[in-house]
Amino acid sequence: MNPAMVGYSKNLGFSFRQRIRYRKWFPNSRYLSIAPEVGYGSRRNEFFYRLTTDWLYIPQRLGNINLTFKNGSKTYSSSFIDEVNQNIDSINFSFDDLKIRYYNDFHVQLENSYEVLNGLMLYGGISYNYRRAMKIKLKEGEIEIPSQLKDNYADFIPYVRISYTPFQYYKMDGKQKIYLDSPFPTVSLEVAKAISGIMRSSSEFEKWEMDIHQTLHFRKLRSLSYRASMGSFFNQKSEYFVNFRYFQRSNYPDTWDDRIGGVFNLLDFNWYYATPNYVQLHMMYESPFILLHLFKRISKYILSERIYASQLYTPTRPCYTEIGYGIGNYLFNAAVFTSFYKGKISETGFRVTFELGKYW
Repeated sequence: MNPAMVGYSKNLGFSFRQRIRYRKWFPNSRYLSIAPEVGYGSRRNEFFYRLTTDWLYIPQRLGNINLTFKNGSKTYSSSFIDEVNQNIDSINFSFDDLKIRYYNDFHVQLENSYEVLNGLMLYGGISYNYRRAMKIKLKEGEIEIPSQLKDNYADFIPYVRISYTPFQYYKMDGKQKIYLDSPFPTVSLEVAKAISGIMRSSSEFEKWEMDIHQTLHFRKLRSLSYRASMGSFFNQKSEYFVNFRYFQRSNYPDTWDDRIGGVFNLLDFNWYYATPNYVQLHMMYESPFILLHLFKRISKYILSERIYASQLYTPTRPCYTEIGYGIGNYLFNAAVFTSFYKGKISETGFRVTFELGKYW
């Protein structure tokens, strides 16, 4: 049990995260893991929760059944994507002026994973989302206009994902196989299809995503990490909600141990749902000696420094860039970021996270 993880960032405002982990071991290195967690972001006054259960039933083949229940970010349907595109070139464009109808998202996922060959993982599962409309907050003098949108939606989405890492190194802890490093990147491909008529599901679409990521270690304490991914929705036969696996916002404070992912630190959360396709690239260089070794009184308290660079393409955000610099130690991590849109500076912000009791 970690006593506290608290932080501040532009997207979340002041936030916290609390985890509790329980693991029950069985013969032959099998185990049952239960991990509930809660969080809060002050900027949008949102509470988050997640309950994850894992049953590792074939440890030597990484055979695992995962059941996850959580609430997601407030989102909106594809009916607003065209409206965003029509107003995107406006000088005073603001999502608040569009009178978007947001929905609360409740998510359940059942997934089975199995190692076919060393480094080759096969995942199959079902994702179910139930979304309920939020009450629109009216300004003084405004009159609520009846919406033609439904009050709730459901998605029933079977999916298959394959992931392969050539020359994957590993170790055995008893009969449990644990992946280590590889000199080659990990490549993943996921295909999903929403089916209507099951459990009140009304969505019909197909979705695919591709991802490649790797961390290169050199000179012992230095590393370069990168992640490139892309995804798209196809054959949308009904109203749908954009929900990518590799391109989504984080609802919790970021830790220093979290490897580079598909999160932009300054990008407004609305942009994640305003496009049916995306292409992104993230890079991160980590070293104990970048800038602060010039200031010895400060550097003795810092274990490592990082330089971040991220690039995004979507039809609504065709050239969005973020660069950043961060520092971290056993107690906290902090970073400052600057974003650019079409080569022009957009805004600057920072994030900081405190991990109290991390090494207890």
